[in-house]
Amino acid sequence: MILKCRVCKKKLPLTYVTPTVKPVVCSCKCAVEWYSQSYPKGRRLAKEVARMVGRRSMAEVRFDANNLEGRSIDAKYEVDTFTYRVEETCKYTPDWTVRKKNGRMVYLEYKGVLDGKTRKKMKLVKKFNPKLDIRLIFEKASNKIYKGSKTTYGQWASAHGFKWTDNELPRDCHE
Repeated sequence: MILKCRVCKKKLPLTYVTPTVKPVVCSCKCAVEWYSQSYPKGRRLAKEVARMVGRRSMAEVRFDANNLEGRSIDAKYEVDTFTYRVEETCKYTPDWTVRKKNGRMVYLEYKGVLDGKTRKKMKLVKKFNPKLDIRLIFEKASNKIYKGSKTTYGQWASAHGFKWTDNELPRDCHE
């Protein structure tokens, strides 16, 4: 049986076939298109569509489709892992690893929600790996870090030494 993408009709590679996820799309752009045409929408469908292209959320799929896919950017999804310590050694895997043309590595972390646990983790990762160039990409940087706070995601990131953008690829990652 040959599986084809439901959007562009390309033949799907066999690597997409898993026992738990039925593949229907071949790329992040096709996933976004197919999800926008699907009904009913919801969190469950969004997670399934994201898993079809190997991502954890539709927000990551949209970011990938709009900013990375089809460009000559050397970006790989969740390939590197770094350690940090709380009480025991923990691991952190950034969403994308981008190799710039000059050979330097930039690690992109896409955040829709920046809760207290995530803020603590990101500070510890930076503390234990100070030479890493970690960039935060916020779905909406003007969101407050908690209800009633005056601090936005972007302000928090700047205060803690993170470079960040509002739902777009950092400009210097194009170089």
